[in-house]
Amino acid sequence: TQTVVAYSDTRSTLGVNALFETTSRRSNSPKDTFDIANVAFEWALTVKDWSVRHSTALGVGTHVLEAGVEAHRLSTGLRFEVSGDRNPVAANGSSVRGGAGLPDLLSDFHRSTRGGAWLQDTWQIGSYASIQTGLRLDRAGIIDETLLSPRVSASLSLGQLTRLRGAVGKYTQSPGYEKVAQSDFVLDFSDASIGGLRSERSVQASLSLERDLGRGVSVRVEGYRKNFTDLLIGRLESESERLARVRRYDFPAVLVS
Repeated sequence: TQTVVAYSDTRSTLGVNALFETTSRRSNSPKDTFDIANVAFEWALTVKDWSVRHSTALGVGTHVLEAGVEAHRLSTGLRFEVSGDRNPVAANGSSVRGGAGLPDLLSDFHRSTRGGAWLQDTWQIGSYASIQTGLRLDRAGIIDETLLSPRVSASLSLGQLTRLRGAVGKYTQSPGYEKVAQSDFVLDFSDASIGGLRSERSVQASLSLERDLGRGVSVRVEGYRKNFTDLLIGRLESESERLARVRRYDFPAVLVS
């Protein structure tokens, strides 16, 4: 039996201020010159996490039963400010590289809870095989969602030196600023934007063959199959947002039509 109480305070900041020659802004002069883009933005992320985790393992014959619970109290904040030029060639307007659909300033702070419980059974079948089955229940307070994830894995000995292993399971990840520190998109998890979001889901399977070569050396060949759904990415601009953005462009009145 083990209980762990923990606290972490993580702060990440990033500032970019640079000039680039951009081939997407070519003048109409015969000299075929290019414009200079000023890429300037600041990113600040804070994550404070109070957590408690309790687990218990019990041997019953050829079975090892494990159960546990965990809970997190999170305080997360994101501040993203764009003070330079936009990047009109970014495929998605929410790109962290100055996407055209980003607001000049996004500043948001969240307090949320996240919890989970799991039950696992490892069954040793003689000296040649073992099967592990598990079930995990997660509760994401930020979006009031409850998720159930089954998992199973097995190991089979093919002689004294060779082992075959396989596993399949469902995995989930709830939305949160603490998960997007290295994201390609700036995601808005404010109360006005998070409604209707679901946790990201993945069904993963793996199969491997391992052989001992002696003297502490082994070789393993492994294959994976992963299926992802409900991934969180930056959305495209709506038509009204696009029109509001291009309305600010500075061009001669004669070209309005």
